Amino acid sequence: MAQQNTKANAAVIEQVAARHEQTGSTLMSLVSRSAGTVEGLLGTKNSALGVATNQAWDDLVTFAQRNQQELQHLATGMRETARENIAQDEAGAQGIPQGTN
Repeated sequence: MAQQNTKANAAVIEQVAARHEQTGSTLMSLVSRSAGTVEGLLGTKNSALGVATNQAWDDLVTFAQRNQQELQHLATGMRETARENIAQDEAGAQGIPQGTN
């Protein structure tokens, strides 16, 4: 039964994993572009506000990078777990005698 469920849900698992990767990439892209725009407007050394704002954006970029890595790790883990479950289910199913009708 688990084999059928894992196989039946493989497409959904892949879609969710791909969404995790896309979310991380989109967030990283958005934050990077925004940080670049803010840096261009304020400069980094022109004022205390510019320096503080740039540091805040750098922190946000670092957060987005970590978030992207964690989402990538989650997506990879989902795919690997699904493959392992399917392989285990198939190996276990080989020992089950098939009925003849």
